Amino acid sequence: MFDLSGLPTNEDTKNLKPYPTYNYDKADWENMNEYIINFDFRTYYNSVDVNFLWEFCKSVIFNCIDLFVPKVLHKPNFHPVWFTPDIIHKLNQIHSLRRKYRPHPSPNNASKLSNAKVHLQSIMTSAKLSYETSLATSNNCNKIYKYITSLSKKCSIPTCMHCGSKLS
Repeated sequence: MFDLSGLPTNEDTKNLKPYPTYNYDKADWENMNEYIINFDFRTYYNSVDVNFLWEFCKSVIFNCIDLFVPKVLHKPNFHPVWFTPDIIHKLNQIHSLRRKYRPHPSPNNASKLSNAKVHLQSIMTSAKLSYETSLATSNNCNKIYKYITSLSKKCSIPTCMHCGSKLS
C-alpha cells in the first residue's frame, strides 16, 4: 500500500516558481558561429594570466549563449518517475473530492473519496511494478542509478514493506 499523505498536494505545488533553462534545440547556431568568429580576441593575445584568459573566454561563451539560445520556463515536478498521466489525473480528482468532503462530510462524498483512493492505489501499484520491470529489463545503468538515487531521498524509502503476507 502507498501512503498518499506524503504526496504533494495542489497547495504544495501551486506556489512553485517556474525556472528557466536553455533550449539548445532552438539555438541560432549560425549566428553563434558568426559571433565567435567575428569576436576580436587580438587584445588578449599578449596576456600571460591564464585565469584572466579563462574567465574572458567563459564570459564570451556565456554571452553568446544568452544572445542566441532561447530560454524555456519549466515548472518543477514532484511526482515519481513512474507516475502516469492517469495517476496524476486520479490524484487531482482525489484532491477535488477532499475539498468537497471537508465542508460537506456526507456518506456519499465519503464513499466517492474512498473508492477513488482504492482505485488510485491499484493503478499506482501496477504502474510502479510496470516501471520497475521495464527498468530492470532495459539494462540502462543511468536510468537505474537515477531511480535508486531518487528512492534514497528523504521520505521516499518506505518505513515498512510487504510481499503477500510477509512484512519487513
